[in-house]
Amino acid sequence: MRKLLVRSSLALLVLALLSTAGFAKDYKKSWTIHEKVMVGQQVIEKGNYTVKFSDQNGELIILRDGKEVARAPYEIVTLAKPSQTDLSSYTSSPEGMKKLNRLEFNGLPFAISIKAN
Repeated sequence: MRKLLVRSSLALLVLALLSTAGFAKDYKKSWTIHEKVMVGQQVIEKGNYTVKFSDQNGELIILRDGKEVARAPYEIVTLAKPSQTDLSSYTSSPEGMKKLNRLEFNGLPFAISIKAN
């Protein structure tokens, strides 16, 4: 009976440890832009922002002074090695504005690729 109790306890412990491995890690990073940029369908002005995202595909949330100003769906792109710097890449929108295409943050092993709307 005691062996059964020990084995059951160990099995529950292992399951509990494995179940937490599937949860996404959330990130909050600073991001500065120097001119107007489209993020998803929203236009944001130059300035300092906070971006929130996780290490799984999801929705990027952009905040300014704690208030949400934009959201955009994204996919995670695994990098060969962690990024050496913060990097923003852009494409041109049909309106002639820069449109956020991708974000990399120093030390992270993945990039955030913004999905086209």
